[in-house]
Amino acid sequence: MQAINHETLTGTNGMDRRSSVIGIAISIKVDGIISGITQGVIWQMMERIKGFVIAISDADQTPEMVAGLAPGLPSKNQFARRLAEQGYEVVVPALISRDDTWSGNESLNYFTNQPHREWIYRQAFEMGRHLMGYELQKILGLVDWYSAGSVGSDLNIGVFGYGEGGMLALYSGALDTRIDSTLVGGYFGKREGLWQEPIYRNVMGLLKEFGDAELAAMMAPRPFMVERGHYDQVAPDEWVAYEYAKVRRLYAELGIPERTDIEFFNGPHTINGEGTFRFLHEHLDWTEPKF
Repeated sequence: MQAINHETLTGTNGMDRRSSVIGIAISIKVDGIISGITQGVIWQMMERIKGFVIAISDADQTPEMVAGLAPGLPSKNQFARRLAEQGYEVVVPALISRDDTWSGNESLNYFTNQPHREWIYRQAFEMGRHLMGYELQKILGLVDWYSAGSVGSDLNIGVFGYGEGGMLALYSGALDTRIDSTLVGGYFGKREGLWQEPIYRNVMGLLKEFGDAELAAMMAPRPFMVERGHYDQVAPDEWVAYEYAKVRRLYAELGIPERTDIEFFNGPHTINGEGTFRFLHEHLDWTEPKF
């Protein structure tokens, strides 16, 4: 797979004198054939870049929202903007939403109330494909794009995902060793209740081999961190702690316990961005910010 053809779609400046935000479209090539387009927002720093971060929002949040370009999120939850202000170059790929606006066929005048994610999942299933696979290709295509860049391609790459984006961060960190640090918020935990989750998360035979801890284990010895709000309704604290304990034990047995961490905070299903930001700073850049 190769990412090519970086095209500027829209532009805006002025939110920060040290950075600019532009819309992007990146063609994704698989075996020489263009298989899709990654669209989103890139926040480019005009000063020294500390590292590259792919920030993956939840499915109901647009790249513009987490970049602070559109209303809908409190300032603290605009984690792409906050990461850019710390000196990282940040890309936010667009995910398929949970709306149902386009879940149907206009020519037949027939529409369903299935979320877009389920609508695509059901059709992809018939072809031996998966919505998660399509969106993972976006992320791995961005890793290709960073790695092939002529400027700054030797910098470390981090992936930070929240909610549905947390799931994709977990899988992408396990699959691609070029990702140096992986941070997961609002997703990590036991998967024995997967049958109760949205159908578009269904992966046939997954739990025979992999839970979240096993996916995280594939990242070792690369840094991995989990962020968890006490009042997150996705799963109870106990399920998250149980699954993470297996990851912690593995890193301790490898003699690198400092390369993994978990932060519990007093809040709901949201981005906290405190311990995770410190963790990312430690493992993607070893010098203090100059501004």
